[in-house]
Amino acid sequence: MKQLFLGSSLCVALIMSGCTSTPTSPAGPIASNSPHTTANASSLPQISPSLFKQHWIASEINGFQVDPKATNKPSLQLDQATKRFSGSDGCNRIMGSYQLSSDQLNFGAVATTKMLCASADQNLTLQYKQSLEKTTQYRVSPEHLILLDSTGSTLLVFDVAQSVN
Repeated sequence: MKQLFLGSSLCVALIMSGCTSTPTSPAGPIASNSPHTTANASSLPQISPSLFKQHWIASEINGFQVDPKATNKPSLQLDQATKRFSGSDGCNRIMGSYQLSSDQLNFGAVATTKMLCASADQNLTLQYKQSLEKTTQYRVSPEHLILLDSTGSTLLVFDVAQSVN
């Protein structure tokens, strides 16, 4: 009788411990704009593929127009597979990691090369890097990428790079 009680207690304990664990996603919970947390993945906004298939050239930084005649303009490319970004600040190459959801975009620390560029506007390059680090939201269309801060203020506006054939 004692062995039967001990064996059934062990089975109940194993069953109960199996019921208390819940699977978790390594990326964490999926954020939803809906107040309901039971929304399925197909009802969530999708990330536009045009975000990754473009080379973006900055046209505006903190409300100031980037000189359209400049030969080296700040640029950005996002690699969907590696979750890394690369580009230029108008002088030096930039790179780093990013995190992305349906409407949120956060850049990690911006690493740069250390070349001396006599023609580069140092204030512009600094503002560009700081704006990337402040970015929390984005809006994208096939022609434009807009990066916003946590209050919804526009930090950077990019245009699709025109390919030269």
